[in-house]
Amino acid sequence: SSLVMADLFREINKLTGDQKRWKDALERVKNTLKRSQEDYERLSKEREAVAKEVEKLDAKDRPDFRLIDSRLKQLQSAEKDLLRHIDLLEKIAAAMAKAKGVKLPPRLNVVPSADSPQRS
Repeated sequence: SSLVMADLFREINKLTGDQKRWKDALERVKNTLKRSQEDYERLSKEREAVAKEVEKLDAKDRPDFRLIDSRLKQLQSAEKDLLRHIDLLEKIAAAMAKAKGVKLPPRLNVVPSADSPQRS
């Protein structure tokens, strides 16, 4: 999941580097955000299920969840970055449209999943 996310971030950065492809970049960021939210939700549920099963083991036999928790935090951080990127691209698109006298459609709100971090 983190390798896929890194590849998607590279692709988004490449798209945003070309002013003519910002619309494509915005769409890609929104799709990546959705995937990130779905991954976080699925992986969090899997982690909780495994943790419940692990509780049945003796304390000395229980695995360490720090690496898993770290990966989940990386997904949350990526989601925050994607939300900021969406805001920035939409602001740029609005400014460009205003300069050209074009009215943009109403902004779509991205609704984070219940488990995801709030916008900052």
